[in-house]
Amino acid sequence: MGLSFVLFYANSSSLFLTTFGASFLPYIYISVGVLVPIASWGFSRLQRKWSLSKTAPFILIIFICMFFLSWGGLFFPHTEWLSFLLMIGYALGNLFSAIIRGALAGQLFDARTLKRNYPVILGGHVFSIILGGALIPVFIDIFKRPEHL
Repeated sequence: MGLSFVLFYANSSSLFLTTFGASFLPYIYISVGVLVPIASWGFSRLQRKWSLSKTAPFILIIFICMFFLSWGGLFFPHTEWLSFLLMIGYALGNLFSAIIRGALAGQLFDARTLKRNYPVILGGHVFSIILGGALIPVFIDIFKRPEHL
């Protein structure tokens, strides 16, 4: 999951910075600050209605669609707004993936096993983020332009 989020972040941020520039980043931060409580409230309601086995794939499908939307932003005209939404989606994706990862670990392990194994699980997630970051220059060489990640 970490690797896919690194690639998604590289894609969305390169589209956003190419389109709007760094001066628009505060609008992303403000939007995320407003939307995270709303999305968290909606997510908690969803978790009350659906089990984790339904919620996790649903969230995964949403972020797979967002990834394909980011690629669509390269091919269709007048999709500048898409990069803005994808940057916000990345922040929400990080939040929801952490919630789902914690919920899965809580269901799979008792407290003692969780205390022993969860650092290893998070270590694997961090390693995949590092691996993804190391692969970005390779992908830039392949695609020739950062905004085509």
